[in-house]
Amino acid sequence: MRQVRSMLAMLLSAGAFIAASPASAQMLDPLDFASLGTLNLSGGAFTINTDTLEIRDGADALLFTGVLDDQRGMADSFGPGGDVTTVGPLGIPHIAVFTFDGITLDATAAIIITGHRALALLSRGGAVIDTTIDVSGSGDQSAGQTGEPGGPGGFAGGTGAQNGFGPGGGSGGNASGFVFIEGGSAGFGGSGGVGGLTGGSDPPGGPVYGNLLALLQGGSGGGGGNNDSTGMAGGGGGGGALEIGAAGSVDIGPNGLLLANGGFGMTDPGLEFGGAGSGGGIRVHGEGVSLLGAISAAGARGGANSGSGGGRVLIGGSPESYFVGSPPLVSTTGISVADGEVDFIGSTHGLISVMPLVTVVTGAQTFELGTVLSLQTASDTQPGVELVPGDLQVFGEVTVPAAGATNTRAIKLESVGALITGGDPLTNAKVLRGTGSVQTPVTNIAGAQINAVNDLLTFTQPVTNDAAAQINAIGSTLAFMAGLTNDGDLNLINSTIIGPLAARGTTALGGVNHFRGDVTGDGDFTASGQAVFEMLYAPDPDGLPSSSTIVMFGGSAAFGPDATLMLDVDGLTPASEHDQLTITSNANLDGTLELDLAPGFSLMAGQRVELILAGAVSGTFAQITGAGGLNVAYLSDRVTLGPACPGDNNHSGTVNVTDLLSLLAAWGACAEPCPPFCAADTNSDCLVNVTDLLALLAGWGACP
Repeated sequence: MRQVRSMLAMLLSAGAFIAASPASAQMLDPLDFASLGTLNLSGGAFTINTDTLEIRDGADALLFTGVLDDQRGMADSFGPGGDVTTVGPLGIPHIAVFTFDGITLDATAAIIITGHRALALLSRGGAVIDTTIDVSGSGDQSAGQTGEPGGPGGFAGGTGAQNGFGPGGGSGGNASGFVFIEGGSAGFGGSGGVGGLTGGSDPPGGPVYGNLLALLQGGSGGGGGNNDSTGMAGGGGGGGALEIGAAGSVDIGPNGLLLANGGFGMTDPGLEFGGAGSGGGIRVHGEGVSLLGAISAAGARGGANSGSGGGRVLIGGSPESYFVGSPPLVSTTGISVADGEVDFIGSTHGLISVMPLVTVVTGAQTFELGTVLSLQTASDTQPGVELVPGDLQVFGEVTVPAAGATNTRAIKLESVGALITGGDPLTNAKVLRGTGSVQTPVTNIAGAQINAVNDLLTFTQPVTNDAAAQINAIGSTLAFMAGLTNDGDLNLINSTIIGPLAARGTTALGGVNHFRGDVTGDGDFTASGQAVFEMLYAPDPDGLPSSSTIVMFGGSAAFGPDATLMLDVDGLTPASEHDQLTITSNANLDGTLELDLAPGFSLMAGQRVELILAGAVSGTFAQITGAGGLNVAYLSDRVTLGPACPGDNNHSGTVNVTDLLSLLAAWGACAEPCPPFCAADTNSDCLVNVTDLLALLAGWGACP
């Protein structure tokens, strides 16, 4: 679960371009997990068990206990033997996650990985890997009909003549009437090769599936083989799933090997041949990635002629930058996603995805969000290579495709001329920040952020901030020209919001913050800052009794000369029958108080509706509408609505000499416009005369 950081610390950390987590929103962020300390392994044997979530030394002493990640609720459950007990359409493993402040795995450390779940080693600092981490699938081509297990996070081969497990499992050689049938080999990043037989149709190999940008997955199992005369042979296991991630750099040393190879299909002396398991999945991401060793998620050879497809490898954070419109500088040296060593029919190499730390869209360039550049197409002789744009640094224009798009990167708009355009919705699942203009509808989903630090960020289309999403601003102006609906967290320090705001979530304030647009909704204003309303503020805009509310202000609230505070009043009980503002510090009043009274509403002597409670009240509303002859009184720490009190011209709750002097000063015709406002005119005839004087004298003293 994402750790809660303080608003100020989070906003200050956003002052620099966000690059500490170069992976997509679906990759594991080390800062999302509690640290177990420091992982320094050398000079001995160590076991990492992804089933028990334990790291133990050679003496079986427990060193660390990890946690489980369910890949946003999409993971399947792995049962005994490595088979998926709940097979989903994608075949997605749970991940055993071990997070540290720093990771150093020395060349003298012998590390054994066991278990059925995928493995993630994460560092909040840097990570140095100079030994072997092997999550390959099993398969030694020895006799046997039981399918070989997949590596941690991978899928088992088919037993006997069964299909291999997993989304890319090879078909089993389950036909009859032939001399021998070799099971099809599995696919993942590349397609699996077909099996072989004497006569009839060849058992198909497994298909391509998955996307490491979204999900960590392993390889699938090869299909089992069959010989009617002599018996059966099991398929090889698929390579597992491994993730190495760091907030700092990741260095794979000269002795470092990250392996998720597929397992060989088994061969029986009686000419039964199992298909091979496909290569698995490896994700490596950091602030930068250095590879002096090797990474391999290769396929394997089947029992006879079939070869499995290669796996998938994703490198996030290298190269450092890519400029849109320029030739990408991508190196895949030391990375293998080869297919099986014998290419009978259909197997292909896997896919290498390279994600630079920053993708720069210059002022002269236009870039479509979600674009992936294919640099090399996978075949039976070469791997596929693609460049996935990293965090976007935008000086020019980013377009949203016609079908809409989900942003899983950090996007920074660098100038007022920087644009995000397109008529279809942009779903922000990571970070959007900076100075520029967003001209497409935006939904900021849970866990995502819109950040501004000394910025001017304009949205011309509607914006929705979902529950558990954040919009954060320091010293900035955020313009929501078509409105902001806030169901999450709006955190402001000395900032201005322009445009309509539906304040249904929480608004946290520091310093002085201006709202230059209609604000509606019952969300609280927390923290100790000030809210300055310059237009309408209506906590209960529909006026329904069932929706009356109490809105809490942790700091102060001010209403400008053009502001209108609209409050619903249907009875004496706050929240259930009337709106109420509870303000911890000062209530600074001006503008208009507009009351929406229930039909026939009245108050008896001694009854009061407390409209505003505050640490202190200063100023008065320049105009009051909708009071229906009732009296609005301003006390030192509250504003109340009570029965009519003719003569209480200054709304103090008492008719006294101050009111008499103000009546005499207003003697004669009321100033225009009248109505609605002429304080000393007790009978609303737009004249202040002896009738009003007699009413004042009759009400002398405390109001009823």
